[in-house]
Amino acid sequence: MRARVDETRANMPRRVAIVLAAALSLAGCGGSSGPSPSEFRAGFKADRAQFTRLGADIGAAITSAAKQSNAALASEFGHLAARTSRQQAQLRRLRSPAGYRARLRSAISELGRVATDLTAISAAAGSGNAATAKSSAAQLVRDSLAFQSTERSLTQGLGLAASA
Repeated sequence: MRARVDETRANMPRRVAIVLAAALSLAGCGGSSGPSPSEFRAGFKADRAQFTRLGADIGAAITSAAKQSNAALASEFGHLAARTSRQQAQLRRLRSPAGYRARLRSAISELGRVATDLTAISAAAGSGNAATAKSSAAQLVRDSLAFQSTERSLTQGLGLAASA
C-alpha cells in the first residue's frame, strides 16, 4: 500500500502538468471575449454604409408617399421592411468586443422595431387604413431616431467619421 501511495505522489506533478496543459489549450479555443475592436470596426463600418442607404430610401419613401397609390405604398414599404429585417440579421451576425455589446444589442433591437413599423405601414396602406398608417409612421420616426442615436454612439465609440 505504501508503494502505491509513493507512486501516486511521484506521478502528481506529471498529472498536474497534463491538467494545466489541457486547461491552457482549452482557454485558447474560443474562450476570448470576442473580436478585436478593429475587426468589429471594419464589420460595423460596412454595415453602417448599408443602413445609411436604407435610411435615405426610407426617408424618400415617406416624402413621396402622398403621391402614390395605396398598393404602391404597400409594396414599397413591404420591400423596405424586408431590407430592414435583412440588415438587422446582418447586424446580429456581427461579433463585438464586450465594450460594444450593449450598444450593438440596442441597435439590433431598434432596427427590429423599425422593420415592424415599416411592415405596419405596408399593411395599413394595403388595407386603406389611413389612421393606422399615420400612427405607424409616427412610431417609425421615433424608432428611427432611437436607432440613429445608438448608431451615432457606436460610430463615435469606434472613431468612425460621422455620416453626412
